[in-house]
Amino acid sequence: MSAIASNEPQSLIQKVQSPPQPEQQQQRPSVERVTGWIGGVLRDIKPTQASVGAVRVTAEGLAVSPSGRLGDTASLVNALTASNTGAELDSLLARVLNTPNTTTYGKAIDSVYLQTHVGGSRLHHLVDGQHDLVGALAAAHRAVPHDSLTCEVLGTAHHLAKDLFSVMGLPVVSLKPESYRNAAEWVQQHLGISKGWQADFLQINGMEVFCGALTIAALVMGVNRPDSGTLAEIAAGSGLAGLLGANPLALLAAAVAMAAAWRLRAKGESWTPELRRAAVAVASAGAAIGTGALLANLASGGLLALLVSLALSLAAGMLVRGLLLRPENAGLTRLKPLGDVGIA
Repeated sequence: MSAIASNEPQSLIQKVQSPPQPEQQQQRPSVERVTGWIGGVLRDIKPTQASVGAVRVTAEGLAVSPSGRLGDTASLVNALTASNTGAELDSLLARVLNTPNTTTYGKAIDSVYLQTHVGGSRLHHLVDGQHDLVGALAAAHRAVPHDSLTCEVLGTAHHLAKDLFSVMGLPVVSLKPESYRNAAEWVQQHLGISKGWQADFLQINGMEVFCGALTIAALVMGVNRPDSGTLAEIAAGSGLAGLLGANPLALLAAAVAMAAAWRLRAKGESWTPELRRAAVAVASAGAAIGTGALLANLASGGLLALLVSLALSLAAGMLVRGLLLRPENAGLTRLKPLGDVGIA
């Protein structure tokens, strides 16, 4: 023992080394009391057990079916792009990727719009005749007629790839300004479809292509398994998101998915399982779209705010899906009840 320790008062050393008093030992909670308290808490929250189990659907039920997991992902991602938060993402991608023209080919493809401003910023890709593949290649060839075909193709592809990530994207089909104007007015007057939705539907941007590709991949997997439930889910979820977001590729995939699901069902067989999954897909997509609409102001606050808004929208869709899927659809009935382990 050191000299400093030897100078400590003897009473203090004895106090530190003395065992706890019996009264202190009796006040310490026993293991039995702790487990009993936990069991009481679990019994109190037993009515919410179904909700907790439903949340496990996303991790347990979808893991059984890769096509179902991909179909759910496609529906939710489509829903994100269909919301106002998705529009903010389109604007961000346009600012980053759709940079000003610096090449001869790019200036040639945009020459009609630069000279006439036909269609304005939202419609000129659709009506200037030079933003579909054929028109763009022709414009590039006229700009540098003696260049090699490889250079023309690469220059055209570079410009169209940038324009794909503009807010409106590239045209599904090019139209003459007069033809588009007359058709859009007739559709709006007789069918009640706004000109804005028509313009969006007739053009497709990078995020819409990505979402449509996910939907098509899920569709192919659902047909190959075959999995009519996944096909119905794709038709409902991606169909709703494609309709609200005016995504032509998602709507086409949803229509094919519905036709494929119909073909897989035997005549007279009940559609109840497929309709249940379709309803869940509509509800989860609607939750994601609604949350994205509510968070639109937050999403416009910068990159971090946009990412938070997208994450919250996705979480809302996943939560609604987990809560609405019934336990038997996710193998939840295989879980041992709390009562079987002596707690309930």
